[in-house]
Amino acid sequence: MRENPGLSIDLSLDDQLTDAVANKIDIGIRVGAVRDRRYIARTVAHVALKIVAAPSLLNTVQRPGNIEDLKRLPLSMLIDRNNGRPWPWVLAEGQAFLPASPAFTCDDPETEREIVLAGIAFGQMPGYLAEPYLSEGRLVEVMQHDAPPPSELIMYRPQSGPVAPRVRLVYDHLVNCFSDPRVFAQSAR
Repeated sequence: MRENPGLSIDLSLDDQLTDAVANKIDIGIRVGAVRDRRYIARTVAHVALKIVAAPSLLNTVQRPGNIEDLKRLPLSMLIDRNNGRPWPWVLAEGQAFLPASPAFTCDDPETEREIVLAGIAFGQMPGYLAEPYLSEGRLVEVMQHDAPPPSELIMYRPQSGPVAPRVRLVYDHLVNCFSDPRVFAQSAR
């Protein structure tokens, strides 16, 4: 927007898969596949899921080596805002589990990250939320061998008709940002 005065952006954050055509959304970004043929979709990055904890928590409990160890530790659980159900922790080889008695539950990933940073629970979160804190030593990744393959970060736009120059400008800028790991990590801070 600094480079293009007069450009206005209307941002809507929603975890729900919406109909971009019906809702007149010019550009969408999501983790996971976009199967609707009405969209032009492009993978711009990959998002890793990481199991992390604060060093202060790791100083008080045994570092987990496997899923059974993890189940005995204080865990956080993220709730899907759209249906009220918990998101399962996703692990290697298609394994998933739900913490039976989570120490902390919420429906906001950033709040969950703050609880994990405070040393209250282990959490599983996307790399873009954890990376800045991993590089600073405020979080430690555990059980890397149980991490699932990274998911695709997809940008998409409806393919109906010609693309307005303002939409093309923003789309190209976002593709460049998300495609550059340095910028993507910085934008997540």
